[in-house]
Amino acid sequence: MNVREIECKSLLNESKLADYCINCYVGCEHCCKYCIPPESLILTKGGLIQISDFIDKYFDIGEYGIKNGEFGEVLAHNGKFKKTSAVMRHFYAGKMAKIKAGYFGELALTPNHKVFALKREDLLCHFNPSVVCYPNRKKIVSTHMKIIDCKKCNYRKNLAPSLIPAAELSKDYLLLVPIPKITEDMKFINSYKILSYYIQKITHKAGKNRMLPLGVIKKIKDLHKNKMSISKIARELNIDRASVSKYIKNEPSLSSPVFLVKNKGKIRFSCSKGNGIPELVKLDNNFLKLAGYYLSEGCVYKLKDRVTSRVTTFTFNQNEKKLIEETIRLIKNIFDIEPRITTIPENKAVHIIVHSAELGAFFEDLFGSKSCDKRIPESFLFLPTKKQSALITGLILGDGYMKNLGLCITSKTLARQYSIMLLRLGILHGLSITKKNRKSPAFYIRPQDNSFTLSKFANILKEIKFDLPKKKLLIMHGDINRDFAIVPIIENRFYNFSGFVYNLSVENDHSYTSNLFAVSNCYADSITKRFSQHANPWGKFVDVKINAPEVLGEEISKKAVGRVFISSLTDPYQPLEKKYRLMRKCLEILLKHQFPITIQTKSSLVLRDLDLIKQFKDSEVGFTVTSLDEETRRNFEPCSSPVEEKLEAIRILKENGIKVYVFFGPVLPHLSDRDLNGFFETMFRLGVDEVLVDRMNLKPGVWDSLSVVLKKNYPELVEKWREILFSKSDYYKELKEKIWKICEEKGIKCVFCY
Repeated sequence: MNVREIECKSLLNESKLADYCINCYVGCEHCCKYCIPPESLILTKGGLIQISDFIDKYFDIGEYGIKNGEFGEVLAHNGKFKKTSAVMRHFYAGKMAKIKAGYFGELALTPNHKVFALKREDLLCHFNPSVVCYPNRKKIVSTHMKIIDCKKCNYRKNLAPSLIPAAELSKDYLLLVPIPKITEDMKFINSYKILSYYIQKITHKAGKNRMLPLGVIKKIKDLHKNKMSISKIARELNIDRASVSKYIKNEPSLSSPVFLVKNKGKIRFSCSKGNGIPELVKLDNNFLKLAGYYLSEGCVYKLKDRVTSRVTTFTFNQNEKKLIEETIRLIKNIFDIEPRITTIPENKAVHIIVHSAELGAFFEDLFGSKSCDKRIPESFLFLPTKKQSALITGLILGDGYMKNLGLCITSKTLARQYSIMLLRLGILHGLSITKKNRKSPAFYIRPQDNSFTLSKFANILKEIKFDLPKKKLLIMHGDINRDFAIVPIIENRFYNFSGFVYNLSVENDHSYTSNLFAVSNCYADSITKRFSQHANPWGKFVDVKINAPEVLGEEISKKAVGRVFISSLTDPYQPLEKKYRLMRKCLEILLKHQFPITIQTKSSLVLRDLDLIKQFKDSEVGFTVTSLDEETRRNFEPCSSPVEEKLEAIRILKENGIKVYVFFGPVLPHLSDRDLNGFFETMFRLGVDEVLVDRMNLKPGVWDSLSVVLKKNYPELVEKWREILFSKSDYYKELKEKIWKICEEKGIKCVFCY
């Protein structure tokens, strides 16, 4: 164990475990590493992707642990893309924090995972505390009939974010959303590459599904046209019904190979009768505006029995004459194709139809074919902002709300991509999910409702005529600058989770984004390399805060009286406490100010300070006891006090009138539960006030060390533990029922942590 003496700047910290917590030591034998659930979206150079999809390809099914190497670049909290040096996946069962934030939705992560945040009070307007903003001399806002001119504001604000554990976040904090700083321009889109990839896809799909000779497939379709049932066709051709059903549903089948033909700078399919589309499509504002129209009002559908046949359609209201004329003009100028116009009076709709297989395949591959799967290419996320403005203009003109410049999008992917583009333009906006009058959810995105943001957005979208609201006001709950947006926390709640969780290790930064919010990467890595500057891995060192009592003495006089939890990170009475006596000195200070205390430990060394603990008006001590069997204790917790010493310490504390609870956890399957009646009978005899019960919660690396202990001492339990911890076992559910029944019979207060 590497021991190092350090000095701390702060000790008495706010906590959700109590009002405050103190940690005189950093480091212990058991480290907690922190992760996020599989559906969390991370922003990579290749666009947004679920962290499970990003990591799972590096692990075999059921495998867990850490993989080192190079796994692509992710957006760090400073807006730059950094290399990922390791990816982690492990099983976790326990509490998960779900933080609901203003503007950008929710963030879920394990309670101790740290998030980049700012204190709300540090960013309140000096002239009006209902406004949260950065110092900005160009800004003029008003609220409650009071004009605030930021040109006259010389108030300096603290803009340095802190890393705060998720469990400790509340409405007093603002979360950070980094803005990508990378810009990568593109001059042309190579349609030859896009259509080649498209042919590969359909050829592969057709090849996978061609299980029957082409002549048989033709007979199936002919018989089906004659209204013969699937069962009769199967009997007629002596094949199974599943194969018949597949080909009736028009699964791809290529009767002849398809390839691309180049002619005078244009590309077409070999089976197409049209002239095709340009080989190089200029990526300028005109094309991007047309792309915006397609994303909002366009779709691509295929004609039956013709795999390479695609029809592109734009649908507008008949009153949108300017948009109709401009769309037709853009299609002609960019692709040299004459579209067909169809009007449906009863629906007041106008369809712009383009019968070009090449154009349909081009739009489908780039932007998707239906509203629910619309997207933009990942490379478009980092185009110059002027070009992105053209794309956004097309989107809003096509399907936006002119009153507030809002946009309703049914594609989750496109909604997130649109959100990133707005951030790059410096527009703070809200992203909410609505299901009103819809079969599937839609994503509603609108700029922050104040005159400053709306006028800024209107100036960017110069082609859109927008009347600013006459009232300049509306409270600003968040703000944005060139580095990141800050958004308020609405709610922080917890829910039970069981399954795989994930984490990354990021080079030279130790942060990434989850659902656009900035979070720290692997906790152990960031602690050892960034904060503690330790070469030793977490669990192999202890930092001793030698000035802890002095710092506590200075801080406590500035704090309101509240319960102090000792300790939230490491055991306060680990062996080094015998030498440094930091806890005793801190208890003397807390006693002087009569702060209520809760001590959590595995060590009987706590009895050394019994004389102080007795003098508190409100004090309690918690002991972790995983088993009454001494051999089990030695195998799993070799550095904790022997079982008999713990029980004796509990007896002495109770005799002296101290409230004592026992943490029975984690319950070790088929070990801790060998004599449940005996365990709780002992707790009853000792007069324990409360028993907290928890299951085994696997963190990264924990199973590795557990399996070593099991194979060495309990080889017959290895597979049983695997079944309980890595599958949907009812073991802990049944255990809860057994314990609950025993505690009811004996009159013991019992609380379950799972």
